[in-house]
Amino acid sequence: MESIELARQFASRFGVRPAIFSAPGRVNLIGEHTDYNEGFVMPSAIGLCTRVAISARQDRQLFIQSEQFPGHSVFDLDDLPKRSTGAWCDYVLGVAVVLQQAGHSLQGANLFVHGEIPMGAGLSSSAAIEVPPGGSYQTILTIQHKTDRCDIRIAKDQLTIIGPFPAATIRHRGL
Repeated sequence: MESIELARQFASRFGVRPAIFSAPGRVNLIGEHTDYNEGFVMPSAIGLCTRVAISARQDRQLFIQSEQFPGHSVFDLDDLPKRSTGAWCDYVLGVAVVLQQAGHSLQGANLFVHGEIPMGAGLSSSAAIEVPPGGSYQTILTIQHKTDRCDIRIAKDQLTIIGPFPAATIRHRGL
């Protein structure tokens, strides 16, 4: 689904025009015997991507939905889960959790996710689903709360905030 169609579907669901963020899938090119000799790997973006349409809400709820998965998830930013829910929305939720733990006060948001990257195909679909929400939350922080713009680096780490769960780390520009 192209960004224009995603924006149209979002507007029909939520009644407002969204901002759209995207991130490509990735394949790692490795040479012979590289994997077990600690050699270099060359990551390369592919033409498939994940797009997230987002708009701010007046409350402190995160409403997360995707056509690829049934139903939707709603989270209260004042009472976010302490552990993974076990659902696909954990990737989007983990970024919000870490931003709040870093001291950023997020505003509620509607997020509509569309992914083209096949899950489990080794094309970094999990990273591609984490980066767009990071950019979208970053925009809401910058525009709505006038905070310093921050870089968001996505990391999969077994010691993250919601158990073995993808999350984000924050690095402020200029610090």
